[in-house]
Amino acid sequence: GVEKDDNVAFLVERSELYLFSILGILSAGAAYVPLDDALPDERIKFMIDDTDSKVIIVDDETYNRAENLKEEIKLLNISNIIEEDTGTSSNLDAVYGNLACILYTSGTTGIPKGVKVTKKSIVNLVTVYQDKYALSSDDVYGLFSTIGFDAALLAIAAVLYSGACLSVVPEYIRLDIKALNDKSEKDEMIIKEL
Repeated sequence: GVEKDDNVAFLVERSELYLFSILGILSAGAAYVPLDDALPDERIKFMIDDTDSKVIIVDDETYNRAENLKEEIKLLNISNIIEEDTGTSSNLDAVYGNLACILYTSGTTGIPKGVKVTKKSIVNLVTVYQDKYALSSDDVYGLFSTIGFDAALLAIAAVLYSGACLSVVPEYIRLDIKALNDKSEKDEMIIKEL
């Protein structure tokens, strides 16, 4: 039931499901609203209401929590979908003025504000980033920020644009500098072996 220009939220655990959710939402012509599962329910409810999200994409781990967030909103369990053959999308219709996502400020000055990011803005950002850093399919980009932070948008878009690999840093490693360094070295070795 999602139509072009609708907003679709996703609340999944920190994993590759971020990418699947974003690509699925964008290929449906909608804008994505990332919901960090570390946020309190009150904040997540506010974001869902404020964006008038039509659907929440969840996984097995967040399904029960999402059921209690808002009545009469559809939940789509991505854990069930990725086990099916969903086909492919050969291209994503990109009307550059259309919204790609809505990110929220921290709310430290009061009520969090939704920042609307267009597809054109993302293309501009990653093109400049690509010109400066020349990411390629030989590179691994580590996603260590939270999914709702603008740095996550850059990491995901830059990887999709360049064909690089995205390594979603697990939550238990994210703020541990030694563990983060060890993971980076391990990821680099895995890519070299490929």
